[in-house]
Amino acid sequence: PIRDFYMTNPIARASKTMAECSAAMTGAAQLAAE
Repeated sequence: PIRDFYMTNPIARASKTMAECSAAMTGAAQLAAE
C-alpha cells in the first residue's frame, strides 16, 4: 500500500508546503493509530 499518496507526485515532493501538509497528515494518522 502507498503510505503517503500525495508525495508520489514529483511536483508535490518539490513543494515545501506539500511536505509540511504531508508531515502533518501522516503524523495525525500515526497518533490516531496509537
